[in-house]
Amino acid sequence: MLARTYVQAANIGAQAAVYKQNEDVIKGYKWLATLDNRTCQNCAVGDGHVYGIHDKRPGLPLHPGCRCLWLPVTKSFRELGLDIDEFKEAARPWTIRKDGVIGYGGKEIEQVGRIEGRFKDWYFSLPPEDRARTSIGPNRRRLLEEKRVAWDDLMDFETGKIYTLKELAQKFPAVREVFPTGNKWGMSETVLAKDFMQNVGLAIARPSKGEDYLLTLNKNSSGYSKSQFLRNVLGYETGDGQLVLDELTSKLHESLVKETRKDDHGDKVTVISTISSKNGTKTAQVEVVWIYEEVNHDGKYTRYPSLVTMYPGKKKKGKS
Repeated sequence: MLARTYVQAANIGAQAAVYKQNEDVIKGYKWLATLDNRTCQNCAVGDGHVYGIHDKRPGLPLHPGCRCLWLPVTKSFRELGLDIDEFKEAARPWTIRKDGVIGYGGKEIEQVGRIEGRFKDWYFSLPPEDRARTSIGPNRRRLLEEKRVAWDDLMDFETGKIYTLKELAQKFPAVREVFPTGNKWGMSETVLAKDFMQNVGLAIARPSKGEDYLLTLNKNSSGYSKSQFLRNVLGYETGDGQLVLDELTSKLHESLVKETRKDDHGDKVTVISTISSKNGTKTAQVEVVWIYEEVNHDGKYTRYPSLVTMYPGKKKKGKS
């Protein structure tokens, strides 16, 4: 992923140099993301937004693995002195891929098509079950479908950052009606430390916390063992531990912090999150505990986030 990101950055830099030399025929830039269910929330909302040539805009790539580009918005033929009608904008391809990590069965294409417009237009053209497979998330999906916010209300386009639920509640009275404190559970919201959020992806590289860790733990007070929960409720199998870890990591941007505390091992953060089933047909609410700990590597201590445990929802009566 690092190599792909460097290559993408070089491509964007080369494009920027070409655009700079042709500013006499360019009047702005359009954010172009990929229309698929793997595109992150920031890039999905940013897709298709047009900036003036001197407007402040976020740098691309926006994050590791970002596939976005800037397209030049050229002056019209008539602005250039030619009495010619503009060409119709081409339809864009879209893809829905099987849920999961690429390399773990996540490359399989399930649906394809073409559509004119932005990610927004594609999103609203999808049936509800496919909207739920995109990165928009259940809370913002509810706000959009109840018309409490518009698509472009979700982002600060100068920075390219999605507003948190708390920020949306502060900006829009209609959001406060359903999320009065900025979150779904009525808890006072604590913000995860920036460096934890930025580095939590390293958790999947920790061999002591990886592969089948979540699939082999014993019963806890929730009534399910994590293994039972992941297998029987969500359809994961032995060998899918890394897939589960990646799923939990990918949902951190939608997670709300329940508790932060220190103990002998490091800084612990408990978040309320969701996890999708392996086939993407259902989701479940879970509590996930992450720890930001110091690890000794040849005398040098490095801080790593690692998964500690996960607590599934309560086991329903009459269910095995």
